[in-house]
Amino acid sequence: MALAVGLMSGTSADGIDACLVRVTEPGVHGDDVSLEVLGFLTRPYPADVREGLLSLSVQGTVQEVCVYNFLLGRMFAEAAEEVVRGCGVEMGEVEVIGSHGHTICHLPEGRGLHGRLVSSTLQIGEPSLIANECGVTTVADFRLADMAVGGQGAPLVPYLDRILLRQHLRRTGRPGLALNLGGIGNVSACILTADRNRHGDVPVFLGFDCGPGNMLVDALMRKLFGREMDEDGKTAFAGRVCESLVNALLQEDRFIHQRPPKSTGREHYGEAYLEDFTAKSNRLGLSPQDCIATVTCHTHTHTPTHT
Repeated sequence: MALAVGLMSGTSADGIDACLVRVTEPGVHGDDVSLEVLGFLTRPYPADVREGLLSLSVQGTVQEVCVYNFLLGRMFAEAAEEVVRGCGVEMGEVEVIGSHGHTICHLPEGRGLHGRLVSSTLQIGEPSLIANECGVTTVADFRLADMAVGGQGAPLVPYLDRILLRQHLRRTGRPGLALNLGGIGNVSACILTADRNRHGDVPVFLGFDCGPGNMLVDALMRKLFGREMDEDGKTAFAGRVCESLVNALLQEDRFIHQRPPKSTGREHYGEAYLEDFTAKSNRLGLSPQDCIATVTCHTHTHTPTHT
């Protein structure tokens, strides 16, 4: 058994999640791992840091990226120390820290550059600082490593979901699906498919981003109401959904209709997308509450059209 710390900052940029887990050794097939959560916390970003991170993804300078990389590295280290200390554990007992960092740019479809199509992604939160501050081996650059071997770099959670869904399949004999709703929504699926070379069905695992999670609702709440989120959906419930606009958004969204594997982020569902939605809603005469109700409906209605 080993103790490990996981660190994460998602597309919503609302804070740093830190988790201390006890991990058992994997079985022969690598999917018999057992995880016990010992402690979890979220350290919200100060308002100025959050605004800086959101701005960084749109118009950040090289100097700002450099400074925020080190700032977040120290903040990630502090979150790791806090969750470990809160569990009454010494940092010296932790075997490894895994840090996702914070994504400021994700371009899986690639951009043309000097005659080449270059796919890329960039996360900040310097892992060398985390390792030095905590004195623990720190593993990072998960998205970059996935893209280096031809992957999308996102989502990452299907790796864990694959283990859990395989265990679910063993216990129940049924396939399963896991939906992760953060700033972006992504799905992991364990489906059964016929294998001509074997008797019966075999499990196949899929994982991909399927559209916006809470980021559009949060952004519109900040724009229209000056609030960070629609707590308990109260604002959406106070408005009416414009179904024609929801249908138009779904039909026009090229990402929704793209075949997996696929991933996305603020580069697609960012300021330009929100401005287009706002212009459409203004032409239709929607109230602020109607806008929140409509974008919320759009968020939960989008589904992968291809598997």
